[in-house]
Amino acid sequence: MSKRDELLEQFSDDLLGLIETAIKSNEGYREASIRLEEQFKSMSDDVSYLAKSVRDGNGKPGLLTRVVLVEEKLAEQEKDEQTKAKLRWDVVLVAVPGVIAFLMALVGL
Repeated sequence: MSKRDELLEQFSDDLLGLIETAIKSNEGYREASIRLEEQFKSMSDDVSYLAKSVRDGNGKPGLLTRVVLVEEKLAEQEKDEQTKAKLRWDVVLVAVPGVIAFLMALVGL
């Protein structure tokens, strides 16, 4: 075999090795791409379900509607508590002069 034939054969072997490596590398990328597509579909399904639950509520009022209702109820309760506290002070302010007058009458007897 001549030197030229040896170089040609070595070049062919090296080229074949590079092509095989490129094919294996591309297979890895293809597998990774398939996995990414599956994960994306799963994530997309999850996001769709969450959006439906938050927005539509799956037959119940949506979560946003429920949050608004809870906030409204809390605001009503705070108003009621403020009104009750004001009424307590009104009762105390009305009762104190009567109690003082009663005590003064007892002391004056």
